[in-house]
Amino acid sequence: MAGDPLAHEWCMGRLRKLAEASSIVGSTRSPDTLPTVIAEQARIIIGAHVCVVKLNTDQMPERMAITSSRERVTWQAYADRLNTVGAALSERSARLSQAELAAQPAWRDFVDLIEQNGEWSSVCGWLAAAIPGPDSRSLGLIQLLDGYNGEFTEADEMILTQFGWVASLAIQSLRSHDEAQHAVRSRDELLSLAAHELKNPITSVRGFAQTLLRQLDKGNTPDAERLRHTLQSIEQQSDRMTRIINDVREVARLDAGRIRLDLKPADITALAESVVMQATGIRRPVTVQDAGRVVALVDPLRWQQALTYLIEYVNAYSAADGPIEISATNVDAGSAQLSIADRESTTPAGEWQQVIDGLQQARTPGSLGGSGLGLYIACQLIGLHGGALAAESLPERGTRLVVSLPTR
Repeated sequence: MAGDPLAHEWCMGRLRKLAEASSIVGSTRSPDTLPTVIAEQARIIIGAHVCVVKLNTDQMPERMAITSSRERVTWQAYADRLNTVGAALSERSARLSQAELAAQPAWRDFVDLIEQNGEWSSVCGWLAAAIPGPDSRSLGLIQLLDGYNGEFTEADEMILTQFGWVASLAIQSLRSHDEAQHAVRSRDELLSLAAHELKNPITSVRGFAQTLLRQLDKGNTPDAERLRHTLQSIEQQSDRMTRIINDVREVARLDAGRIRLDLKPADITALAESVVMQATGIRRPVTVQDAGRVVALVDPLRWQQALTYLIEYVNAYSAADGPIEISATNVDAGSAQLSIADRESTTPAGEWQQVIDGLQQARTPGSLGGSGLGLYIACQLIGLHGGALAAESLPERGTRLVVSLPTR
C-alpha cells in the first residue's frame, strides 16, 4: 500500500476528514447537539447512509441521535430500535458484513419491522466503535449502517475507533467547560446573595451612625441611655454582618467540597441540649424532651451547626410564640430521628417541604429568597452525614422538621 499513490491519497483523504471532524466536534458546546454532531461527522468520515450515536455518562443525561442520507431518511424514526440492535450486536463484534449481519437474530427482528412498513432495502454491513471513558467505562456507542462503497473494511474500523477517542475528548471537554461555567455562576450567585443579605444590617448601622452625627452636628449630646441603646444596636448589626459573611464562606466551602466530617457515635439528644443552652437570638422558648440516650453517627460540631440553623429557621418563619419542641428517637437498628416541632405553626408542611426539596437538590443557594443561607447549609450538612430532612404535619395542628440519621 505504501507504494500505491491511490491508496496513499485515500488514506490522506480519510485523515483530513478525521482532522476536520475533530475540530467540529471539539468546538461543540451544547450537550443537546453533541450526539448529532458526532453522528453526522462519523457518517461523513467513513461514508455511510445511517449513523446512530448514544451517549450515557454520569455527568449528563442519556442522549441519542441518528443522522442519515436522503435515501435512508425514513429510518430516522427507528432510532430507539436501531440503538437496541446496535447494543446487542456490539457485544459480539465491531464489524459485520452483509451476510454476517443478516444472520444476527436482533437484526432479523429489525428487518421484519422495516419490511412490514414497506421501507426495507438491503444494507451493506454494520460498523461500531465505543466512545471510551477515562476510567475504562464506555461513554457511549457510535454505529454505522450501509457504507457508500459497500461493506466496511478494517481501515474503516480503525478510523472509527480513532474517532471514538475524538468524541470522548469532546465529551470530557464539554464537561470541564460546564464545570468552569458553574464555578463562575456559583461565584456570582454568592456575591449577589451576600450583597442582598448584608444590605439590611449595613443600612441599619448607617442609619444609627447618621442619627448620632446629626445630633452632634447640632451641638446636642445624646443622653447616656440613648447612646448605649444606639451603640448596642450597632454592635448587634455588626454581629449579624459577621454571621452572614461566615455563612457565605461556609457555603463556598460546601460548594467546593472542602467540608470533611469526623463521624463518631454520639448522643443527639445531649447535643441538642447543648445547642439550646448556647443558642442566642431565639425569641421563643426551646425545649428538649428527654427520651433517653439516642445515638447516631455524626460529626458533633457539624451536627450542632446544622441543628442550630434548623432551630433558627423554625423560629424565624413562624409568627407563633409557643415553644419549639425537640425530640429524638431510635427508629431501628440502623437509623435514628430528631424532630423540631412547632405546634402553633400555620404554614402547611407542603410549603416547607418544597423549600427543603429545592435546597437539597441545589448545588448553590442562588435564588433562595427568604429561606436564607442557614437552611441551605443545614440541608447540605445533613446530606454529608448521609441523612435526610423532611417536613411533616402534626396530628392536630402544626408542623415539624424531621432529620433522619444513620446510626452505623
